Amino acid sequence: MKFLYILCFIFILFQIPSQANAYVDGKTLLSACKDDPGSTMRSICLGYVSAVADIMRTSPIGKRKACLDKKMKLTELIKETIAFIESSRLDRNKPAAEIITVAFSNKYVCEKK
Repeated sequence: MKFLYILCFIFILFQIPSQANAYVDGKTLLSACKDDPGSTMRSICLGYVSAVADIMRTSPIGKRKACLDKKMKLTELIKETIAFIESSRLDRNKPAAEIITVAFSNKYVCEKK
């Protein structure tokens, strides 16, 4: 039985790509967000945008804050992300999460109390 587990582990290990590209930059994010709904690339966009939105709803990222309403639809946030990347002079080679953070903090400014 132990041999079977080892054999399965080795099989799985060789199925994993040796140099998976886990880095997503602004160019890749823009392309992913414009891809067809349901595609793998669109899922990457959904994951990045929703992750940054979830974090920024409860706490700042670095020095950046955004007041995001929990009722906001993800499709709306994706449209805002696309619009920001297309209109911004921000370097599209920067990490996707950084670009989304800047986009949300610029668009959804918190009112000072």
